[in-house]
Amino acid sequence: MTSKLDDQWQAIQQKVFTKWCNMHLGKRGKSIENIQTDFGDGIKLVDLLEVISAEPLGKFNKNPKMKIHKIQNVNIGLDFIAKKGVKLWGISSEDIVDENLKLILGMIWTIILRFAIADISEEELNAKEALLLWCKKKTAGYDGVKVENFHNSWADGLALCALIHAHRPDLIDFNSLDKSDKRGNIQKAFDVSEKELGITKLLDVEDLVDVPKPDERSVMTYIAQFYHVFSANRKNEIAGRRIGKLVDLTKTNDELKHDYEKQASEHSKWLKDTTEKLGDREFGNSLDEIKKLLSDLNKFKSEEKPPKVADKLALATLNNTIQVKLSSAGHPPYNPPNGLSTSDINNQWNDLEKAQALREEALLAELARQQLLDLLARRFNNKAIQLENWIKQQQEELSKEDNIDNVEAAEKKLKALEVFKVEYEQNKDRLKELHSIKDEYCKNNGKDKEPITERANKIQNDFDSLNDLINKKSSNLNDSLSKQQAMEELRKKFANAAKEYNLWVKETNGDLSSTVFPDSLEGCENYKSNLDENDSLINSSNNEKKKNLDDLWEEEKNMGITSNPYTIFTNDDILSWYNSVNDSINERRKSYENELERQRLNEEKRKEFANEAQSFIDNLENRKNEINNLTGEPNELINLIKSNYNDGKNEKENLDKLSNLQDEMSKMGIMENRHTPYTIPILNVHNDNLSRYIRNRISALEEEGNAKKEYNENARKLINWINETKPNIRSEFDNTLDGIKSIKEKWNNHKTTDRAQRGLDKIHLETLYNKIQSSQESNNRPKFEPEDELKIENIKSIWDNYFEEGKKWENEINQELSRQEKLFMQVKHFNSEADELQSKIDNHNEFLNRNDDINNLDESRIQLMTMDVFDEDYKSSIDRLNLLKSRSEKIKNLNYNNQSSIDSRVNDLEEKLNQIKLNSSEKREKLKSENDNQEKKESLRIDFAKKAKSYEKFVRDSKFELDDKNFGTTLDSVKENESKLDESDKNYISKSDEKKNQCINSHNELLNNNISDLNNHTDKSIDDINRLYDELNNAIESRRNAYNDELKRQIEFDNERKQWAENAKSFIDDLDNQKKSIKEVSGTPEEKTQKVKEIFNEGNELKEKLENLNNSNTEMREKGIYGNDYTPYTMNALQKRLQQHVTAVNNILSYYDEEKEFIQREKDNEKQWQEKQELEQRRLDFEFKCKNLIMFIDSIQDILTDPINASSIQEVEDLQKEFESAANELSSKQSDYDEIQNELKSLNDNGINVSSDITTSKWNDANSQVSSRRDQISSALEKQKENDKLSKEFADKANNVDKWIENSSSTLGSSSGDLDAQLQAIRDLNLDEGYNLLSELEEIARKLAEADVRTNPYTELNVPSIKARIDELNSSKKSKTSVIEKEILSKKHSTASPEQIEEFKEVFAHFDKNKTNSLNSSEFKSCLQSLGEDPSDSEMEQLMNQLGTKNGDDPSTIGFENFLNHMIKITSDTTTENEISQAFRDLAQDKDFITADDLRRSGMPTEKIDYLLSEMPAFEGIEGGYDYKKWAQSAFSR
Repeated sequence: MTSKLDDQWQAIQQKVFTKWCNMHLGKRGKSIENIQTDFGDGIKLVDLLEVISAEPLGKFNKNPKMKIHKIQNVNIGLDFIAKKGVKLWGISSEDIVDENLKLILGMIWTIILRFAIADISEEELNAKEALLLWCKKKTAGYDGVKVENFHNSWADGLALCALIHAHRPDLIDFNSLDKSDKRGNIQKAFDVSEKELGITKLLDVEDLVDVPKPDERSVMTYIAQFYHVFSANRKNEIAGRRIGKLVDLTKTNDELKHDYEKQASEHSKWLKDTTEKLGDREFGNSLDEIKKLLSDLNKFKSEEKPPKVADKLALATLNNTIQVKLSSAGHPPYNPPNGLSTSDINNQWNDLEKAQALREEALLAELARQQLLDLLARRFNNKAIQLENWIKQQQEELSKEDNIDNVEAAEKKLKALEVFKVEYEQNKDRLKELHSIKDEYCKNNGKDKEPITERANKIQNDFDSLNDLINKKSSNLNDSLSKQQAMEELRKKFANAAKEYNLWVKETNGDLSSTVFPDSLEGCENYKSNLDENDSLINSSNNEKKKNLDDLWEEEKNMGITSNPYTIFTNDDILSWYNSVNDSINERRKSYENELERQRLNEEKRKEFANEAQSFIDNLENRKNEINNLTGEPNELINLIKSNYNDGKNEKENLDKLSNLQDEMSKMGIMENRHTPYTIPILNVHNDNLSRYIRNRISALEEEGNAKKEYNENARKLINWINETKPNIRSEFDNTLDGIKSIKEKWNNHKTTDRAQRGLDKIHLETLYNKIQSSQESNNRPKFEPEDELKIENIKSIWDNYFEEGKKWENEINQELSRQEKLFMQVKHFNSEADELQSKIDNHNEFLNRNDDINNLDESRIQLMTMDVFDEDYKSSIDRLNLLKSRSEKIKNLNYNNQSSIDSRVNDLEEKLNQIKLNSSEKREKLKSENDNQEKKESLRIDFAKKAKSYEKFVRDSKFELDDKNFGTTLDSVKENESKLDESDKNYISKSDEKKNQCINSHNELLNNNISDLNNHTDKSIDDINRLYDELNNAIESRRNAYNDELKRQIEFDNERKQWAENAKSFIDDLDNQKKSIKEVSGTPEEKTQKVKEIFNEGNELKEKLENLNNSNTEMREKGIYGNDYTPYTMNALQKRLQQHVTAVNNILSYYDEEKEFIQREKDNEKQWQEKQELEQRRLDFEFKCKNLIMFIDSIQDILTDPINASSIQEVEDLQKEFESAANELSSKQSDYDEIQNELKSLNDNGINVSSDITTSKWNDANSQVSSRRDQISSALEKQKENDKLSKEFADKANNVDKWIENSSSTLGSSSGDLDAQLQAIRDLNLDEGYNLLSELEEIARKLAEADVRTNPYTELNVPSIKARIDELNSSKKSKTSVIEKEILSKKHSTASPEQIEEFKEVFAHFDKNKTNSLNSSEFKSCLQSLGEDPSDSEMEQLMNQLGTKNGDDPSTIGFENFLNHMIKITSDTTTENEISQAFRDLAQDKDFITADDLRRSGMPTEKIDYLLSEMPAFEGIEGGYDYKKWAQSAFSR
């Protein structure tokens, strides 16, 4: 990426530098086309340097032919550059001649920088900075323009347009440019510069836009042209600067005057409006409104007013600034409009201060009045609430309907009424005090005087009306007393009758609730007649007793009796008892119906379980049949079986349902079920049998699947072998005898190895096929049907086809061998053929004489196959013999002289072959015999394997059946199974013996035939048969043992049932005996209670027996014992009987307690009545004393709790006197309070529920309030004293600060003396003193704020106002110092404006890098260039000699003062009216008028030109002409 950018910049520099060179070479009518090559001879380099330096370089070779001549020419140019003080680092003449583009560009850049921009070498940075600073200054303030470098800052074209507009605003409308149109802006700048300013377009638009970073050197080269063009327009620029200076001064003064008048006008308006508002006296008539107005006034003083004070000072400072600037410029002084002068503003401030003081005085007076009214209103409200609450309470009490239901209550109410009459008289004083407060409030014109008066009158009326209520109440209470005395006797009569009825009801309900029904359906149905008779008797007695009590109750009701201290029972209780008996009858009847229904439901539940159990058994059988009926191949069928069976989930769910049903029956108390022989354990056994059957079925199918898989795999392997081998049987004959012999040998080897082994595989496959079919038949499975390709018939067909193909191939081999041998024999001797045949014969004999051991059928079959191969080979030998005979005949025909030897040899070979034939026949017979023997052995092995497998299956199935150990769930059913078990054992043993003997016989047959080796058809041995036999016998024995165990268990269960039945009967007998004994007890309630408890003994004996029965019942259920025919009782029935008995006993004991309580109550009533009368009187006296003390405490609450709103020492002292009087009176009441507390304890000890909580609370609160109030008043007094001290201290310091501010403001506003004296006076003004005073004042103000002091009677001054005035002094000091300094500097350098001097300072500081306040030669030149000056080298040397100072051997430097004097001298912006007119004439080119175009050539900013065009009058007779002389006269006159 970097390399690509370098190449891009290099291309741009090459283009720009070429244009720059041609711009100068064109002056001599020359140019370059390729900057890399055209400077190579040095000629154009010399031309370029002579043009740009305007100096001759001397002689050079104008027609260089040799490289050395070119180098000499280039050296002339380089030497000239070096003489100009420019160091060319790393650039030699050879580099230029050798066309090193990078170094050539470097050289040209050095030339440009030196001759077109500035000094070079180590000073390059200054030159660059000078040009950059010049660009920054010229484009400053243009929107969107920020020149920071010579690359990206120029990429959008705005900086170029701004640079043109800054010097020639008439050429470009900058504000109309589209900032987003970079290309358009750049192109516009290029075109205008070239056309209007004559600046050569060195760059193209793409050089700035289409690159990430424009080339800095190229941009600097182009921008330098602008610097030189605009620097040449100095005269117009100086004229424009002079006019602009006057424009700035005039505009500034006009703007300052306008600002002053605007601010003064607004300030004056605020003063008038605020003074008017402060004079408003409509305050409102409430404390909150006054407080808010005071708060608003304080907020005005601390927030709104201080900034306005600062504004006042700022106006004075602004006026002073205007006067200074006008005086400094020699203009007449400024007189503000009427009412806006600083003296006018001061007068308005005095008016405001007076209005503020008067308003504050009025507000404080109103605050005092409102605080008094607030206190009176609060006191009135407190006392009114106390009276209203008391009156309301008494009204409610006197108006309340008295529910008097006994004599005691009537007498108590009469005494309470007497106490109230006394209290009524005492409250008349409180009412009088209320009216006194009301009158004072109205006298002070309180805002709520009407509602307060209305409320006081209502309280008076309500108080007066209490007297009538008292008289009415007294009459009613006397009547009630007489009535209650007559009612007392009737209460006692009712109480006795209710007691007797209560006992009868409890006994009857107990008998009814303890009824136990028969625990069978038949018994419940027969019990109904007894139930009807007993219900009739109870109903008759219940009706009679209730009628008697109802009559007594009605008599009480008629007399208004609402309570009975002699009994707790009411008519509702009588009705409740009556209903409870009826309810008990109905409940017993309902219980009977429920029990009858329960027995029916139990019977239905038994039948439901029986049906579900039978359904479960049927479903198991159906499931087994479903699985047996499933068809398919093993894997598929196994999945079907598993899917169908689903791990027995359905059976498990059904078993869970049956178990839940069994649990439900148990909870219902069902322990036996005569409708089914099945229980959950038996059903689990049946379910386990099905699960075991399915597992065995799946195991058999897996064996079948494995066998079929083995068949299919072996069959496919055989077919694949045939298919792979058959195409490869044949091979190409190579037409040689050795080749055909090799093929023949390979074929024979194939027949005796691979083909022989595959022949055995075929035989084994057929055996496996037959074995599978046999197994399918024995397992009642469909016949095995392999896929068509793997069918045994197809395999035989493929094998036969392969075998026939082999025979054909063998014939072809033999034919080819014969052919080859014939050919060979034609060229070989007879003896050789004979030798070969002899060798063949020897091999035959060797084979026939070999004695091969045959151990199994496979080996015998291979030997027979080998004999077949031998016979084929023998036939081949015969063919050779015949061939030999033929050759012998041929030899004989040739009259071979040794024919006899040949014949003899032929005969000998023939005899040997004949003998071999005989030997071969013998061996074949022997092999056939051995094969027959092996086939017989194999048959015996297969027979044993079949019988062993059959026996194994029999044993497995028998063990499965013998695992069923369900013999019944009762003793009878188990005994019935014994004969069936004997018959079953006999059958199993008989079949086992038969099948075992068959296996033994087959095994003996194997042994008789000397067969003791491994049997490939089974993994079972005779030992395994014996083991299976033992396993079956063990299973039979295990079942028999299980039967015996179950028989023994059932006998034990039966004995446990009998024992539990006997214990249940014993429990019932004990319970009935205890019940009888309890009914026979007599004596007092205490005696009867003691006897019953002794008999019952908390039911411990009965509970213990029932617990034992329950434990036995639980153990029996855990063992599986449910039904019990030896007893009618269940555990639920026994528990219910005991529970009923306990309830009955508790009822009896409860009755005895009530009877005892009733007797005691009669004795205590009389005594308690006397004691209560005495205590009631004491209670009334106690409450009277409490109320008196409370009334006193309420009367002093205002004094103790009113807020302390004092704002002076005297007010606090007045409150203190009032408080001490109330505190002393409270202290005198201590003895009354102590007496109340002593009486409270005595009454509470005597059971009188009275309380002094309110009295105590009010007493304690009052004493606490006294202590707190004393501290509050003391604190308030100290606070007022401290506040007064702080207020005085604040006032003293504030007045001192105010005087200091006035003095400082006077100094700051003074214009006496010259500017230097004024500046020194301002500098001598120490504002830190004011801030220190302010800090002290703020600390005091903080303390006053913390003390909540809002007003200060000793001063109107405040911190925010003072701080604002000091801040404004500080701001004014800085502002006036700056103005005077500028004016002094301007006067000192009268030919330069302050703005110009500021600019000179800024540029000087920029190039003063080491901060020495001096510049060296290069820094000085850069500084001049950035200000638009472009001195030549000789001019620079002259300036350094004139202005510079030397320090030893160091180069000369120029200090700031010399620099400033020089700049003022060359800029000379004098501003007299004549000089301004001359400046206009220079721009107007000596015309008496000036045009807009003339002004635009000045380089003045557009806004100044627009200002002049709007201010200058038109020149008479000239369209577009302006009279600059009139404007200048006007500007200098104001």
